[in-house]
Amino acid sequence: MDKIYSRPRLLLPKIKFNRFNKSHGNRFNNYNNKNNKIKRKVSTIVVVLIIAFATVFKMLDSIDGIVDKQCETGAKSIATRISNEQATAVMTKYKYEDLFNTQKDANRECFSN
Repeated sequence: MDKIYSRPRLLLPKIKFNRFNKSHGNRFNNYNNKNNKIKRKVSTIVVVLIIAFATVFKMLDSIDGIVDKQCETGAKSIATRISNEQATAVMTKYKYEDLFNTQKDANRECFSN
């Protein structure tokens, strides 16, 4: 028969609760067993919730830097687009000849203003 591979189990310590009223007989032991089960379930739920909230807060903290960088990049993109649109609107009033004047002197050499 082949052996099925299985990984070693993670051993967690058991949570033990003190049993109250041991000397009073079975009537109280049954009641304490129910209380211990309830306490164990409540403590397990509390531990799971603590781990869940810690994970959520850690993930939100790590995502915060990414969101800040994306907002900064988006703001730069919007500013560049607005600047280009305004420059285009202003430059429609002018022609190329208005921007750069070339004049020639008597020796037919070019110089600019």
